[in-house]
Amino acid sequence: MDISRILAIAGLAGTTLAPLVLYELDLASKRKQYPLSITKDYGRWTMYTGVLHNFVMLSVPKVRDTASALVKAGFFGQVSTPAQFSLLWSQLFGITLSAVGFSVSRNVLETKSPKYSKALGYGLVSAGITCVSVLPISGAWLVIAQGIMMILNGN
Repeated sequence: MDISRILAIAGLAGTTLAPLVLYELDLASKRKQYPLSITKDYGRWTMYTGVLHNFVMLSVPKVRDTASALVKAGFFGQVSTPAQFSLLWSQLFGITLSAVGFSVSRNVLETKSPKYSKALGYGLVSAGITCVSVLPISGAWLVIAQGIMMILNGN
């Protein structure tokens, strides 16, 4: 494995893991004050889904090769092929999903209430349906399920 491939995977993995590390560091003390079972922490599930999404994408050899080619080309201003656009948007979706989950979980712990806006749930369901429409065999079904749970339990 060449150095550009290692750098590409490490960089994308780092941006994927950042929300998870922030969550665990920032909210550990708050979780002790207001314990929330993992089955009711939909924000945490959504965050983990975003992380899982990006790691699954990076496990696909063609995606790794595309990431490696971007790093070799200098990365900045180099997205020009459909494969590179796909890589960019799939990684951004995973990072955004993690950020949404982090925000929901943080709100739940700070307000000491497992309630949050149903709008997040509707957003996840619509994003999931869009993804499933064009790519039925995907993890977008998880996003739809999490969105439905947020709608059913939100304000």
